[in-house]
Amino acid sequence: MYIDIETIENSLFLLEHPQLVVLGQFKRGKTTFINALIGINLLPTAVIPLTSVVTILKYGDKPKAFVKFLSGKRSEVTISELKNYTTEGKNPKNIKQVDKVTIEYPPSILKRWCSNN
Repeated sequence: MYIDIETIENSLFLLEHPQLVVLGQFKRGKTTFINALIGINLLPTAVIPLTSVVTILKYGDKPKAFVKFLSGKRSEVTISELKNYTTEGKNPKNIKQVDKVTIEYPPSILKRWCSNN
């Protein structure tokens, strides 16, 4: 698969609040694509379907992760703890009642794309 990063960057800069949404069927490489795009294996991947909740990745000066639960409660967790909330293996059928996870991370590509969001 060929990804023209320059075209993607140019298109996103045209938006006032740039966002890239990755959608697709189960086990089609969405998380692997995102890791490749940002140039780091930040999000967990596996041979079986893995990600079980909405995960938002945005720029931050230092690595941080926040879990928002369906109850409205919000907790900061470490990057290494993310799999406990976002994966089917550690959170089967979302038994932990996670609404979404937000990750802040400092790769320069995220700064260019997401610093206004």
